Parts: sequence; structure tokens; C-alpha cells
Amino acid sequence: MMKICVSLSEMRLSKKNNDVLFTSDLGSDMGISIFDPVAKLGGVFHGMLPEAKVYPDMAKKNPFIFVDTGLPLMLEEAYSQGAFKGRLIAYVAGGADLIEKGAGFFSIGKQNIKITFEILSAYKVNVSRQAVGGNQMRSLYLTIADGKSWINQQRQGNEPC
Repeated sequence: MMKICVSLSEMRLSKKNNDVLFTSDLGSDMGISIFDPVAKLGGVFHGMLPEAKVYPDMAKKNPFIFVDTGLPLMLEEAYSQGAFKGRLIAYVAGGADLIEKGAGFFSIGKQNIKITFEILSAYKVNVSRQAVGGNQMRSLYLTIADGKSWINQQRQGNEPC
């Protein structure tokens, strides 16, 4: 088994049976795993901010910082590698409200959740499980061999990237 950490503002795709993709320290940022059970292709994305329009220069350097640019790029890359629209299964974690208690509209976590689900809906990706919002850190895992994905609540001693 090869554990591959997907760090903040990164995305990884794999078809290797031995790979386990994971991302940790999901606070207000978003972690999304996708898997196509026929193509045996999976991926994990860890986006930090909701919209690239706020920092367009930063988005040009690394579109995976932003959910609205990074998530569509991951989906399009998965399709180009053999995933099929309508077959992808997703797990979604993050969007916690760790610092901004009561910030309402300006809460980064809430904005990340909204944009994530809008994009997944537009791409017709089925969300199998989610752990979003609240005030806990999370980790997200995906095994490529069988597409099993799971979300852990962060506790001291959890595996960091």
C-alpha cells in the first residue's frame, strides 16, 4: 500500500491499485474524493478558498488553491483519463467554522461548501457521503483498489500530511 498525501491546494489522480490518497487538516477548506468504479480511477482535491476572482494572479499560479477553479480541473482531468460523466462517486469533507463563529455570509467554510456542491451538481457527480460544516477538523481517505473512501474527525495524533 502506498499512502499519498494530497496537501493544501493540491490535487492527485491515480489508477494504481496500491495507492491510498488522503488529505488532512480540513478546517474551513474542502476535501473532495472522486472515484469511477469502472475506470478504477480516483482522485482527491484539497481546496482552500471558494473563488478565484478574489485573487486572480494567485489562481493563475495555482488554480487548486480555489474550489471554483481546482474542482472543475480535477473533474475534467479525470474525464480525460477515462472517468465517465455520471459514474463518479464523491465524498466531501470540510467547510468547518473554526474561527469565524457567527460570521454568516462571510464564513469561508460556508462559501466553500456552497461552491463545492454547485460544481458537483453541475457535473452530475453523485455525493455518496459528506461531513461538512460544524467546528471540527477532518481527514479524507480514498483507496484506489476498491474506491472505498472515508472521513475521519481530527483528533490529536491523526495522520498529518
